[in-house]
Amino acid sequence: MLGKQQRVFAGFVYGALTVTCLTSRGGFADTIVGYDAVNTPDGAPALDPLSGVTASDLIRGDGLKAGTGGTFNSSGWTDEVTDYLEWGWTTSDPLNLTDLDLRYDRSASGPQAIDIRLSTNGNAYASIFTDDSVSTAGEDVLDIDLTSFTDVTSASFRLFGSGAASASGTFDIEPITGLSIPRGIVVNGTAAAVPEPAAIELASIGMIGAMMLRGMNQRHK
Repeated sequence: MLGKQQRVFAGFVYGALTVTCLTSRGGFADTIVGYDAVNTPDGAPALDPLSGVTASDLIRGDGLKAGTGGTFNSSGWTDEVTDYLEWGWTTSDPLNLTDLDLRYDRSASGPQAIDIRLSTNGNAYASIFTDDSVSTAGEDVLDIDLTSFTDVTSASFRLFGSGAASASGTFDIEPITGLSIPRGIVVNGTAAAVPEPAAIELASIGMIGAMMLRGMNQRHK
């Protein structure tokens, strides 16, 4: 059984190690940026950017044009490389991405399949999500996994559409179901974990304390 001095010392060591862990790890996921689903000819505004994030609007590639309707609606899907929606941001503070949420539908002659691709830190675009049977009724697509993308200082998403029966067919970004503030696209993540100098010092103290406590236990045996 530990004596009073040993119990006090053990509490100090535990506290130091706990503070170190909390300081050096990333926190719970935050919204990096969200996008309104309002229909505009030039692009839907980026909203709710995380501190330090410079976000670009949700825009259409050169092959698309604004459709009609109240939500972010696009026509001209002819399977060309310019037929995409694009959004993203830059930041001086590296971020670890966690997930992507969005809601969409299509008209009867709109693109039947989509492919969402992501480029981070200027690297090549990689596919992160595909849907080969886009609903005409609308669907929430939540928690698309982005956890493999870490230490991100710039991100560019592109949503490509294919299989439209007509160039007049539309694809529509809509408000995600159940959000108190309407958003059509939400990207989530955390600050990349970097130990603070104080955390490193506490870790050293904790390690020394643990070794001293072990020595105390051995002398009392």
